[in-house]
Amino acid sequence: MAETKNSSEEIKLTDPHLQQLRESVLREITPKKSIKKVTVIPTVSPIKPFKPPVKRKLPVKKNKIIITKAKNLNNMPKIKEIKPEVEVKPIVEHLVVKAKVVEPLVELPQVNKKNWRSLAWGLGTSFLVIILIVVVVQIVGFYRYSFDNKVANFIVKVIPLPAAKVDGQIVWLSDYLKDYQTLNLFYSKQAATSNTVAPAASEIKDNVITRLERNIILNKLAKERKIAVTTSDLDAEIKKVIDQAGSEDKVKEILKDLYNWQIADFKENVLKPYLLQQKLQEALNNDEQLNATKLAKAQEALAKVKEAKATFADLAKQYSEDGNASTGGELGWFGKGDMVKEFEDAAFGLGIGKTSDLVKTQYGYHIIKLEDTRKNAETGAPEVKASHILIRFADAESLIQERLAQAKISVYLKLK
Repeated sequence: MAETKNSSEEIKLTDPHLQQLRESVLREITPKKSIKKVTVIPTVSPIKPFKPPVKRKLPVKKNKIIITKAKNLNNMPKIKEIKPEVEVKPIVEHLVVKAKVVEPLVELPQVNKKNWRSLAWGLGTSFLVIILIVVVVQIVGFYRYSFDNKVANFIVKVIPLPAAKVDGQIVWLSDYLKDYQTLNLFYSKQAATSNTVAPAASEIKDNVITRLERNIILNKLAKERKIAVTTSDLDAEIKKVIDQAGSEDKVKEILKDLYNWQIADFKENVLKPYLLQQKLQEALNNDEQLNATKLAKAQEALAKVKEAKATFADLAKQYSEDGNASTGGELGWFGKGDMVKEFEDAAFGLGIGKTSDLVKTQYGYHIIKLEDTRKNAETGAPEVKASHILIRFADAESLIQERLAQAKISVYLKLK
């Protein structure tokens, strides 16, 4: 039996074989080309938005090593691990994207702050001009054509405009409008409830402007004599009105219905002028210098009565300043409480056919003649019949009218 060197056929690895194996291994593990780090800058379309590239896995070829069968692999020399000279990394990791600024297809005009200011100024000026035109038209219409609409009335209430001027003091158009609307409402209510004819608009306007002018003169006269109406005066007077009406709610209801007023409006527009004129009259009554001529006239009339050369009725027609002078000063029958206290005490203290001396009341100087006496048929209360001659004090109303006639008055409204 032939000698057996090994159980398998021995394969000798000669030097050519080792060289061939080495070359095969190097050929498979060594990259074909060196890959350098590359920075890729993609071109971005000016219209389409940039989309980053999708990461993809690169196919990796498996290294195939051809090994020749050897009889004894243990005797095969070890092959050193060969590393590539260039480090290979995935391309995606080194992708650097630089986005370009997208330029607009159409170039927009540049608007600076100066253009905006000019535009805003122009619009604001135009708006103000339009408002000014509307206001001027409404004001002229109110003065010349008696415009009566919401716009005109609002402008008149907001803007201080003159309706008239009395000795340099202005009657405001807002006050005129308020009083005109109040009187117009009052007359329309009266016409509806009592079948009366309301005054014409021109008459109402004339009454309103005259009242406002009169109030200016009244305030001036009161100021000259240092007369004023206090809050307590107004409260006391409104209490009288409430007592007469029955309740405060009743007063409020009447004022709202007839005048569209509150109690405060009634105090200011009615009670205050009324009380001011009363106080002015009291001041005039106590002005001896002002009433010196009145006292002289009353004393002259009394002397004529005592002479009895003329009848009392004739002397009353000659001297009396009361409204009944034309009828000889007759007052007719009256009882206690019908006249002011000073006059009443003097009349009831006379005998029939007798005359009094001068009796001073709030109205002036009286000379009283008692004509007759009786008792009231129903109550039995005493009554007297008398006549009188009245020499009035300087009258507040007469003084107001006198000053009005002397005042320089300008009316700017068209009243007719």
